Amino acid sequence: MTSQNRQKYTDFIKTEYSRLLNFVRARVNDSAAADSEDILNDALAGIFERADISAPVENVAAYIYRAIRNRIIDSFRKGSGEPDRMELTHVQDDTRYSPEYLFQSEEIHRGISDALSNLPEELSSVFIMNEVDCMTFREIAERTGLPPGTLMARKAKAVKILRNRISKFINVEE
Repeated sequence: MTSQNRQKYTDFIKTEYSRLLNFVRARVNDSAAADSEDILNDALAGIFERADISAPVENVAAYIYRAIRNRIIDSFRKGSGEPDRMELTHVQDDTRYSPEYLFQSEEIHRGISDALSNLPEELSSVFIMNEVDCMTFREIAERTGLPPGTLMARKAKAVKILRNRISKFINVEE
């Protein structure tokens, strides 16, 4: 495996570790957080162990989520007794992290990022502060010195522009 692919794995894991851990916790009906972390770390260690013999991976997210899902199934099989059929079926049938879903979600993410970066600064800054940074309009007003009504109007305009630009990625109903 090239160092570029190894770097892709590392970057993805650094930015998505908490989501990966939540992915495991949602599928393992176990109150011990350490068990979920063990499963995740075993899966990630396995990915890096096989890194030198595996072919280049196009969709890193799908590859990592699949490896984690497989490790969860392995842990059910190795655990005490047979896993509850419902639990194992839940893990196997989960399509939220299928390669197709992840490709589509990455495409949507890129579309939203592009749409946000093409907004005028006065609109994008208000939208990001309110939606991403979870700031209230009052907090934004204190920071910018603009009236809350102006900020609300700017956010509404940003939302309208974003809806138009990303409508090809998602079904947006007005």
